[in-house]
Amino acid sequence: MCVFSNWNDFVCIINNMIDFHVHVFDPFFINNRESITDSFFESMYSDPKAKMATADDLIANMDEYGIEKAVVCNMTWRNDDYCNRNNYYIINSAKEYPDRIIPLITLPYEFTQLDVQSSAVCFNLGVMGIGEQRLPLHYLASDNSPVDYLASVLKDANRILLLHVSEPVGHQYPGKEKITPEALYGFLTRSVDTTKVLAHFGGGFGFYALMKEVKQVLSNCYFDTAATPYLYEPDIYNVMDKLVTSDRILFGTDFPLMTPKKVLDHIGKGSVSDEDYKKITHQNAEKLLERIG
Repeated sequence: MCVFSNWNDFVCIINNMIDFHVHVFDPFFINNRESITDSFFESMYSDPKAKMATADDLIANMDEYGIEKAVVCNMTWRNDDYCNRNNYYIINSAKEYPDRIIPLITLPYEFTQLDVQSSAVCFNLGVMGIGEQRLPLHYLASDNSPVDYLASVLKDANRILLLHVSEPVGHQYPGKEKITPEALYGFLTRSVDTTKVLAHFGGGFGFYALMKEVKQVLSNCYFDTAATPYLYEPDIYNVMDKLVTSDRILFGTDFPLMTPKKVLDHIGKGSVSDEDYKKITHQNAEKLLERIG
C-alpha cells in the first residue's frame, strides 16, 4: 500500500502523473461570468464562488503538485459561439504548452452531423477527442442519431469520447443530470468499438460489469476519478479494480473543482497497492494516449 509521510516524498516517487480530466476557460468567460447566457454555464459558474481557471492557472497547479500532463476538457455548451470560443482557447493553449496540455473539445449540446464533421478538422490540430460531452437523452434513445455518427467518426479517427455521466441516486449538485448508466447503456452497446472515458466513475456503471453482457459492452471503456471524493467512499478504487480491473481507471481531478492532492489523498485512503497507484496515476493514461496518438 502506498503511504507517504509528506507530499514531496509522494511527488518524488510518482513523478509522471497525468491528470485525465481538467477544465480551463478563456479569460473572457471568467471576467464576464455574470453576463454569460448559457443554461449549462449559468447552472455551474454564475456563482462567483464557483472555481474557474485559465490555462496558465492550470500549469501553475500542475507545477505545484507534480503533474506532468493534463487532458484538458471543454464543457458542453448550448451556445455554439461560446462552445467554439472555448474550444479554440484550449487548442491554442495546447500549442503554448505542447508538452503539458492534451486538448479535447466539445460539440454544442444538440449537435448535428455537420457539427461532428467540422470538429473532426480539429483532429489535425492535435485534438485527441471529444470531451467532456453531455448528451441529450433523445440522442441516446435513437440508434440513428448524431451521437452514433460521432462515435463512428471517432472510431475511424482513433480518437476518444469522454462523457459526462451522473449517478442515478444520491445528493444533487450543479451539473448532475439524467445521463445515468440506464440512459447511456443503449448507446454503449452500439459503440463498443469507440474508445470512451466515462467521467466520475461512470455514474456507477462499473458495478454492472458483473453482468456478462454489460462487461462486454464496457470492454472499451475507461473510468476517470474526477470529483470522486465528493461522490464515493475511498473503497471505490479497490471495488472498481475487482469489477473492471485497475487497468481501466484514470486519475482525474476535475480541476479547478479540486486539487490533485485531494484526489490522491482519497486514493491513498482506499489502501490501493503500489502497482495500482502507478497504473491509475499515469501508466494507464500513457498506454491509452500512445494507442490513440
